[in-house]
Amino acid sequence: MLHGNSRGIGLGHNSVVRERGNDYMMFHGYDPKDDGLFRLKSLLLTHVREGCSQASLN
Repeated sequence: MLHGNSRGIGLGHNSVVRERGNDYMMFHGYDPKDDGLFRLKSLLLTHVREGCSQASLN
C-alpha cells in the first residue's frame, strides 16, 4: 500500500519490475514540489523477510 506525503500525492496503479536483480515498484503520482505535475515514479524495493518487501518515499 502506498501512502502519500510531501513528495507524492494521488499515488496509484503500482506494479513491480525486476531489472538487473533489483525489484522496483513503479507507480504514478502528482509531485507537489514540482507544481503538482503528474509523474511516473519508481522506488527500489527492500526485501525485509521471505515474501515481504518494502519501499519508502522518504
